[in-house]
This record gives sequence, C-alpha cells and structure tokens, in this order.
Amino acid sequence: MEGDKSVFLKGGRLKTTKKMRERENLLRRMNERFETLEILGMIKGGLGECCTKTDELLCDAAEILAECPEGKPSEREKELLEQKVKELQEQLEGQERVSEEFRVKKTEKRREREKTSADLLGAEIKVQRKTTMWEKKFLELKVKEMEQKVEDQERTFERFTVKLTKEMREKDDLLRKMNEKIQMLERLLRLPEKLEENNMKKEDLLHKRLNNCSKNQGTKRVFEILRVKMTQELNGRKKASAEEQIKREAAEKEKESLEKQVEELQQNLEDQERVFQRLRAEMTEEMRESEKASAEEQVKREAPERKKKLLGQKLKEFQQNAQMTEEVRERDKFLRKMNERIEMLVAVVNNDNNKDNEENTGKD
Repeated sequence: MEGDKSVFLKGGRLKTTKKMRERENLLRRMNERFETLEILGMIKGGLGECCTKTDELLCDAAEILAECPEGKPSEREKELLEQKVKELQEQLEGQERVSEEFRVKKTEKRREREKTSADLLGAEIKVQRKTTMWEKKFLELKVKEMEQKVEDQERTFERFTVKLTKEMREKDDLLRKMNEKIQMLERLLRLPEKLEENNMKKEDLLHKRLNNCSKNQGTKRVFEILRVKMTQELNGRKKASAEEQIKREAAEKEKESLEKQVEELQQNLEDQERVFQRLRAEMTEEMRESEKASAEEQVKREAPERKKKLLGQKLKEFQQNAQMTEEVRERDKFLRKMNERIEMLVAVVNNDNNKDNEENTGKD
C-alpha cells in the first residue's frame, strides 16, 4: 500500500509540474504576441505618417502642376519636386529597412520560439512519458491486485461450492434415512391392527371350543381348566393391547417429531438454497465490476495516445499562428502601392525633363 501511495504522489507531482509549465508557456506566448502587436502598431503608425506625407506631396505636386502655365513646371518647381521625390524615396527606403529588420527579427524570434517550443515539447513529452510510465506501473499494480482478488474470490467460491455440495449430499442421506424410519414406523403402526385381527380370530376359536366343551358336560374338569386358561389368555391380551396402545402412542409421537425434523430440514435446505443464489448473484456482480474495471483501465491506457495527438495538433496550430499575420500582408501591399505611385511620379518628372531637353535641343 505504501508503494501505491508513493507512486500516486509522484504521478500527482508530475501532473502539477506539467500544468505549471503549460501555464508558463502560455504566458510567454502571450507576451510575445503582445510585443509583436506593439511592433506592428508602431510600423502601422509609421506607414500611416508616410502615407499622409505622400498624399501631401502628391497634392503639392498637383497644385504646382496646376499653377504652371500650359502645365509645364519651371526649373525651380522641378527641383522641388525631385527633392520631395528623393525625400519620399528615402523615407520609403527607411520604412523598407525597418520592415526588413522587423522581418528578420520576427524570423529570428520565430526560429527561437520554434526551437524553445521544440525543446519544451521534448521536455513535455519526457514528462508525459514519465507520467505515463508511473500511471502504467500504478495501473499494473491495480490490475495485479484485482486479479489476485478475483483469484481469491474464485477459490472461495470453489470451496463454498464443494462445502455446499457436501452438505446437500449429507442432507439427502439424512432425508433418505428419515424416509426409511417413517416407512418402518408406518409398518409398526399397521402391525397392531393385524395383531387385533389375529386376536379376534383366536377369540372366535376359543368361543367355539368353549361351546363345544359346554356341550360335552362330561368333561367338566377340562372346561374349568380351559376357562382358567382363557381368563389368563384374555388378561394377557388386555395387557398386550395396553402395551400396544402405549407403543402406538409412542410411535405416533416419534412420527410427529420426525415430521417436524423433516420440515426443519426442508426449511434449512430452502434457506441454504437462497443463500447460494444470493452468493452466486454477488459473484456474478463482482465479475461484471471486474470486467468494467478492466475496460476503464483499457481506456486509461489509451488516454496518453490521445493526449499525444492533441499535443501534435496544438503544435501544428502554433506553427500556423507563427506565420506571417494579416497586418504584415497589408503593410507589404501598402508599400507596393506606394512604390507604384513613386514610380508614376518619377515617370512624370522624367517625361517633363525629356520634353524640356527636346525643346532646348530644338531651339539650339
């Protein structure tokens, strides 16, 4: 039991450590996201200022072109436009350098995060593996205990079955002997009736002899002897009938007591049958519970694999979130548009310069 407690405590410590590491990783990721958002906000603000300046320059250029006679700017205006275009190009180059530095920093940070996340993932996998090993050992101990309990219950059930079978056989033998005794008592109870019938037959024979003897008055002495014998025989019969009556009553009492014993034995058999049925139901229920526990243990064994899959999914989501955000895409799109506008202005200035050169060459 102490080993089970230590295993359980170690598993609890590992789970707590894992949860704390997950919370630290989550806080670190949140801080990194906040820093990224702050940098993006700064870049967005700078791009906004650049856009406003570009719009102002475009407006100034449009006003200058509108004020020029015949739409041709003077040399001073051309120089101002070229200077503003150079300033705008320098600002754009500075913004591009900042964005490139930000891109490089973000790439480095992403690589560092990927490396740290890979290290953390490896550490988490190690911790998870250790936790799984402890849980596996704990579950194996529980399974061994359950198997031992089931084996003990099976042995107890077998012993109980053998004992119950032996008792039932003994009770069957006792019931058979009781039936034999009851049959013997019934025969004994029928015996006095047969004796009475025989006595009645003997009395009839004696009466007939007496009648014959009374007819023969010459044999008076024989008659007296016979009368004495008949009297003795009648007294003996009365005495025998009284003893038989006593025996009959004793046999009836014994029969009643035997019937009571038979009823008690039947009641005991019914009680034991009910106990046997209840024990069998309990054993069936325990077997079902053990099967259910084994199914739950199987589910617990499959749980680490599901956790591993979830960790893989979370890693994929983190890698996807670590890619370029929508704001960076919008910034690149905006820079592309700004470059197109600058190229357009440069083309306009170049066209004006070419026209001036052609006019100058024509005058010459």
